[in-house]
Amino acid sequence: MIGYYDLPPSLMALFLTVIFLTLCVSILCLILEIQKRRIRTGVLMSFCAVLSFSMLVVYSSNMKASLLQRTAPQWVVDLSNLPIAAACLLLLGILAAEAMILVCDLRYRKHTITHASIKESLDHLTTGLCFAKPGGMVMLINHRMNRLGFAIAGEEIQNAAWFWETLQRGEERTDARCITGGEIPEYRLPDGSIWTFRRELLEDAVQITAADTTELHQTMEQLREENRRLAAMCQRIGDYGDKVDQYVIARERLETRVNLHSFLGQALLTTRHYLQYHSGDPRKILAMWQRNIDVLKLEAEPQQEPDSFRELQANAEIVGIRVTITGVVPAEPEVKRLLAAIGVEAVINAGKHAEAKRLQIEISEEDGRYLARYRNDGKAPSGPVAEGGGLGSLQARVERAGGKMEIVSQPEFVLTVRLGKEVSPI
Repeated sequence: MIGYYDLPPSLMALFLTVIFLTLCVSILCLILEIQKRRIRTGVLMSFCAVLSFSMLVVYSSNMKASLLQRTAPQWVVDLSNLPIAAACLLLLGILAAEAMILVCDLRYRKHTITHASIKESLDHLTTGLCFAKPGGMVMLINHRMNRLGFAIAGEEIQNAAWFWETLQRGEERTDARCITGGEIPEYRLPDGSIWTFRRELLEDAVQITAADTTELHQTMEQLREENRRLAAMCQRIGDYGDKVDQYVIARERLETRVNLHSFLGQALLTTRHYLQYHSGDPRKILAMWQRNIDVLKLEAEPQQEPDSFRELQANAEIVGIRVTITGVVPAEPEVKRLLAAIGVEAVINAGKHAEAKRLQIEISEEDGRYLARYRNDGKAPSGPVAEGGGLGSLQARVERAGGKMEIVSQPEFVLTVRLGKEVSPI
């Protein structure tokens, strides 16, 4: 069997190095087990350390004697002559025990809360945290709070009481800017983030926390902007409320003027027709003029004739104009009333300017909208027809109702109106 004396000097030195490292690991594992107060594994590591130390003493003494050319003690020689394989197996057993202890320790640290794990967790918090004695001596602080202290005060926090007083006074020692001081200080850092600090008294310690309130401040600023917009909107609504009465009065006056224009025109044409042809009932003509006089005296309200095409045709017959209505008859009262009002104006213009005897109203339906065309058999206009007076007022009414009115003068007079089926009261 090969013994220690049979090894070359280089292998002897390597073997001694392995024994020394095994001894160091055994001592380390022994210290860990003593800290954890594990008796069984502590005794095992003590035994491994003693064996490693004994092997180191035996083989190093033998090497020392060889180097000094002396004779080693007999017990050293006897132990050195033992098979080197037995020594290797013993070292492997010690190393296996040490590896088992280290693996168990790593597993324990991974699955058990320790002081180091608590500190590591605190350091990874996104909020700043500091625990200190009432006098200001820091007991525990995480990385975030240290960085905040450096960004605001220009140095890491060594005295928590001094740092809190700096925050309360709103001092600006760096590029950080104080938003508010006092009991809840707030600072804006150069990167644009905003941090809010709080201080709490515990049983025998002081806790200082720092929270990132950048998003909260942005939300509050948006709310303030919305409040300003709402206030401006309320002001506009209030102004509109103050002027709505004036608007209603002005609109009623306009409607009165439009209706009065139609009634006066109809009365003039009726009177003219009676004087020329001596046809018609003079009592109705006098009643019509009396009605207009009462309106001018503000003693009566100008009311439109019933909004039917039948009444339009009957009134047109009085002035000698025959109204023919073809196509689709609208079922909506407001649409019907507006088309009849336009028909009254068309009758007045046909008799006054074109000396017409017939008015043709063609109504059709296209894409869910009504299309009405007004034609007469009178003389064609000599030039473009200006949309003033009655026609201008009617065009305004049509546009307010969401429709459109067009006038074509050549080769014949055609008034075209486009209206939706849903029309607000005019």
